Amino acid sequence: MSDEILIFLIVLGLILISYITYVIISFVFMASFSKKLDMQNKTLNILLYQKVNALFKIIEILSKYVTLDNYLDKTIINYSKLNISSNEIKSLLEITSNEDYLKYEEHKDTSLLVSYFTSLDKYFFIINELLKVVKISNKEDLNSINLNLSINDDISSRFIVTTQLFNSNVIGFNYWRNLRFTKFIKKMFKVAEKKQIL
Repeated sequence: MSDEILIFLIVLGLILISYITYVIISFVFMASFSKKLDMQNKTLNILLYQKVNALFKIIEILSKYVTLDNYLDKTIINYSKLNISSNEIKSLLEITSNEDYLKYEEHKDTSLLVSYFTSLDKYFFIINELLKVVKISNKEDLNSINLNLSINDDISSRFIVTTQLFNSNVIGFNYWRNLRFTKFIKKMFKVAEKKQIL
């Protein structure tokens, strides 16, 4: 074998080894980002569960002072003083009658998680409006309501931080997934891009 062929084979071997290393490194980084995304998804699920619990604790206390069914009657509640309608009270009644909300369920679909968070924020808004007209006479109950409203605010802040971290890790994952000269391999292995939380 001539020296030229030997040098050519060595160079080709080095290029091949470098390329394989490049591909392996990209998969290692993708796995790292994927693991972080799974952890953040779990965090979002836990935050959602905590938010539901805070909501139900407030509703439980409120039900000592008002019967929400009665609040659908416009002669009992003056809606002109509030930023809610009887339909919104009805939607709050629907959620309180469904005990399944209190069961922990892990959602992999982050867009579904966001929609649940948004709908829960709507219920907290309704409760805040109701608290303008409902007199809570027991100081312990009032403290418990305020504590759970504060917990909700904290959960909402942590939710924003977690979604931002999630989105930055999606960018990292997609960068390594779409890396030049290795993208076709990821497609062969059916590795899809991750979606950000909007």
